[in-house]
Amino acid sequence: MSRKITYAAVGVDRELRAEAKKALRLLKSTYRFSCYGEIVQLPFGNVFPFRGDCYLDLVIEGVG
Repeated sequence: MSRKITYAAVGVDRELRAEAKKALRLLKSTYRFSCYGEIVQLPFGNVFPFRGDCYLDLVIEGVG
């Protein structure tokens, strides 16, 4: 018989994750201070201009 594995059982605190996401929203107001150009907001994250026609994608993969 298979054992049921949950996020909580492996140490993932989904409530803490939600709180962290709320706190990170405060950083959104600082996006306008990019010295390289306008930040491109995409559905699953943002890309930041980085020298010329290059962009930087700062994504932290999570679970869930």
